[in-house]
Amino acid sequence: MKQHAISLFKRASRFLLYTSMHRTLMFAPLAFKITRREETVVSRTKIRVLAADTDAVEIVYYATYFRYFEIGRSEWFREHDKPFTHYTAQDMYLIVTEAHCRYVKPARYDDLIEVECRLGYLDRLKLRFDYRIVSEAGELIADGYTWHVAVSKSGRVRRFPREIVDRLGGLVSCEGSDG
Repeated sequence: MKQHAISLFKRASRFLLYTSMHRTLMFAPLAFKITRREETVVSRTKIRVLAADTDAVEIVYYATYFRYFEIGRSEWFREHDKPFTHYTAQDMYLIVTEAHCRYVKPARYDDLIEVECRLGYLDRLKLRFDYRIVSEAGELIADGYTWHVAVSKSGRVRRFPREIVDRLGGLVSCEGSDG
């Protein structure tokens, strides 16, 4: 069925983006050529939970997960493209337009956690990063996503230049794998 859906979208100059993390199908105009890869382009960042990250019962405060997402996203850019300071020097800033986190299991003070970040969607106007936070034992703690648009320092929305879309387009994780 998935193959049939993909062929239908190819004929319609659209592509199928399947994110297994959220078990949803999304449709988007073709912005770049998608190539299937056996391995997902993912950044993995280890973080030790600090006391300042927790609440009175020593579990990670819910909003802290969004900071962990940002750390993962920054590391993804460093590992797979360029440090984001490269873009800010060109008057391009990523702002979050939507953020979601699903909490599965609490992380606690002094736990060593790992933030997995992957680029889930990209076109000329917006992009989405998908995240998983796992324990040292590999258990899922939380997952989520953030949608972003680029703006100038003055706040004006900017399109991503074609060369960025072309370069990062091959890194979009569209295989539908859980890893």
